Amino acid sequence: MEMHPPNGVRLRVLVVDDEPTYAELVVAELRHVGFAVEWEIVESEEAYLDALARSPDLVLSDYALPRLGGERALELLRQHGPEIPFIAVTGTIGEDATVTLMSGGAVDYLTKDGPADLGPSVARCLTVWQLRREQRESKKEYRDLFEQVPIGLYRATPDGRIVDANAALCEMLGYPDRESILGVNAGDRYADSADGARWLAQIELAGVVLGHETRMTRRDGAVIWTRDTARAVRGDDGATAYYDGAMEDITPRKEAEAALQRQLSRLASLRTVDLAITGSLDARVTLSVLLDQVTMQLGADGADILLFEPESATLTRTAARGLVAGGHSANGWTAGPVAPGLAARAAAGSRLVTIGDVATDPDARIDQAALQAYGVAAYFAMPLLAKGQVKGVLEVLHRRPFLPDEEWREFLEALAAQAAIAIDNAVLFGDLQRSNAELVRAYDTTLEGWARALDLRDKETEGHTQRVTELAVRLARAVGLAGAELVHFRRGALLHDVGKIGIPDAILSKQGRLSEEERAVMRLHPKYADDLLAPIEYLRPARAIPYCHHEKWDGTGYPRGLRGEEIPLAARIFAIVDVWDALLSDRPYRRRWPIERVRRYIAARAGSHFDPAIADVALRLLPHDA
Repeated sequence: MEMHPPNGVRLRVLVVDDEPTYAELVVAELRHVGFAVEWEIVESEEAYLDALARSPDLVLSDYALPRLGGERALELLRQHGPEIPFIAVTGTIGEDATVTLMSGGAVDYLTKDGPADLGPSVARCLTVWQLRREQRESKKEYRDLFEQVPIGLYRATPDGRIVDANAALCEMLGYPDRESILGVNAGDRYADSADGARWLAQIELAGVVLGHETRMTRRDGAVIWTRDTARAVRGDDGATAYYDGAMEDITPRKEAEAALQRQLSRLASLRTVDLAITGSLDARVTLSVLLDQVTMQLGADGADILLFEPESATLTRTAARGLVAGGHSANGWTAGPVAPGLAARAAAGSRLVTIGDVATDPDARIDQAALQAYGVAAYFAMPLLAKGQVKGVLEVLHRRPFLPDEEWREFLEALAAQAAIAIDNAVLFGDLQRSNAELVRAYDTTLEGWARALDLRDKETEGHTQRVTELAVRLARAVGLAGAELVHFRRGALLHDVGKIGIPDAILSKQGRLSEEERAVMRLHPKYADDLLAPIEYLRPARAIPYCHHEKWDGTGYPRGLRGEEIPLAARIFAIVDVWDALLSDRPYRRRWPIERVRRYIAARAGSHFDPAIADVALRLLPHDA
């Protein structure tokens, strides 16, 4: 097919001939069809090889050239530039045959003795030139694209050596240019060499590996995260000829993921401490949980909590984790701070004290010996502030020099705030417990005063209330009462006769037996007791004994005639002890009974007057002799 390039297109021709007469004919024909021909004549192998290195567009050779020879010229051409069109200007048919047998590429030939029909030869050379030009332009476009792609592209040998790379890969791995990265083993750039070996094995096995994420070491030693996609290119024998791959720097994404994971982990830590604060009123438990989170989340080798005692202006260690002097356990630590001067400075200034390197920081001098005794290289003291007051200091310790970033400091502040809340809650709860205990004691003292006043009003029963209360509490414990139930039981026992306040002195102090009318009035005292205690909220749970201790198991008691388990348990317990003490006491109308007679009396009325099960327990508990 005849080709017609645009006029003026430059064509560089290499002539291997000492008498280029026929070559001139070819050049003339090339110019005739529109090329601007530049030609160079060479007469030696050395000059020929040098000219081939400059990639001419066409080679014309005299096959019979004594100094080189067409056969040698063709051989060198096929070795060093097989894509270059070649025309051999020969002499005889035999020589033509030799050239024909050797021509495996872009080769044509003319005979000196034949007609000078250059057209077909030139047309074929133009075809090859056009194809070569398109290939060259395609390669240039590919190379331009290869270099312009913003991700790293490479080609590597089966053993991992890089044989081609674009600018993006060089920049990613810290190499100044393509020449400096060629020959580098990609496997040596893996931060984890075993991962590099696995990567090559995966490609070899699967043919393609998509999106393999790993850490790579740059030339300067910095470690980056990369995402690598590669394929194995097989040869005709099925073996891997080379690997083609694309590598992307995903370090920003990985760092963002790691930062997010840290934030989530630290939020979980804060939640753990929150649960400890809300779930326990024991500061030691909460602070122990908090120190676990401090050492884990802040990467500390040790930490402790120091409580500030305003009266003595001292800091006392309350909880500790990790570093200790001489390698002892935390229980062997001294009572004071690791760095007394620095901890006091944090407390006094209400600010974080930071010592990134104990060996070089001038601020560490005041406690340098103490810090070195603990093996501390970096020290931090954070004041614990609650409601504007210093509650203590959190000391954080590192074995190696350490300069924290802003995120680390902010999390330390968050943990310190929680520690301050825990300490403040514990102090408030302790104060509340003391106040409550004092209030309870005041209540009970008041009730005991009421009971003594009642005993003083009724001379014949003086001391009865205290005796019966102590004995009734013993029996209540034996029956199974405990905790708040026992507290209310004791109060009810103390107040069991409080309703007698409403009984006239003439009846209450009468010597001798009461008349039926007087007895009816006396039986109103349980109702008076209930009316008196009902409005008092904290005494409502204690009303069962004052109101119901005269009820009987068979329903014949008063004031309501309750039967069996309708009677409150506390009243059933107390009724036995009340009768026991009454029968063992002198009255104007009778003498006290012997203990054995009282025991027989209670046993006989189990199931009528008394709950039989409780009577059985009482008879085992009550004394057998005076």
